[in-house]
Amino acid sequence: MDVYEDHYEILGLPSGKNGAKITLKEITKAYKAKALLLHPDKNPFDSKAKAKFQRLKSSYDVLKDDNTRKLFDKKLSNIIAKRRKMESDLARVAHAIESPTTVLAVVEISAVRSSTSVNWSRKSKIMEDSKTMASISVSTICCSTEK
Repeated sequence: MDVYEDHYEILGLPSGKNGAKITLKEITKAYKAKALLLHPDKNPFDSKAKAKFQRLKSSYDVLKDDNTRKLFDKKLSNIIAKRRKMESDLARVAHAIESPTTVLAVVEISAVRSSTSVNWSRKSKIMEDSKTMASISVSTICCSTEK
């Protein structure tokens, strides 16, 4: 199960808390509608049709099974929470840009937080997100000191 793919989105359904409320009947209906559009037999000239259909089928398999769906919903919720936290941190850095000293302090805190999460994380995607956060903060400092 690829947690970094939003299986609700692939089926054309709302995601997050709204996705968790969708019934199996609605999931099946969305799958069948998309399957008719993406099936390789319906798209003989699309070289990626088979891969698109397999991705759709894989997402449906995750969402139709109650246990895997609950696991996916939990992981998706964690990812959304981390994304909101990062957006909040970046907004705080952007707001503090008028004071280069303040920005430097926020960047140092972010860098410490990033290195800690990298040590605890086993997922390379989280490591990439942490590096991105640190590099965005550092580039903000470079830009603010050039004024």
